[in-house]
Amino acid sequence: MSCYKCEEVCPASIPIVTAVIEPLKAKAAAHVPGMAKHAHALRAVVAARGIVDPSALILRVRGLAALRDLPRAIRLLLRGKIDPIKTLFRRKTAASAAAARWLRKEDA
Repeated sequence: MSCYKCEEVCPASIPIVTAVIEPLKAKAAAHVPGMAKHAHALRAVVAARGIVDPSALILRVRGLAALRDLPRAIRLLLRGKIDPIKTLFRRKTAASAAAARWLRKEDA
């Protein structure tokens, strides 16, 4: 929902993330400030990598406290939901430059 790939490939050029999803997330963060940390972390991860990296997102939101839930982390790793190697090396996708541009434009 926040990688902007749908906008990139949409044949009708519908800005669903830019015009709908991101403004709704911003309103929610304004009304529930405690949730803003997650929204800001999500934006930072997407701008940096071009995808939602669950490992990086969890670390940004919860910090090293996320390691306390080691059984859950192991389950996510075994299911292929997280990839610590990609997170550690901060590999970018082809969409990272576009996502960073869109997010900078919204912040202006």
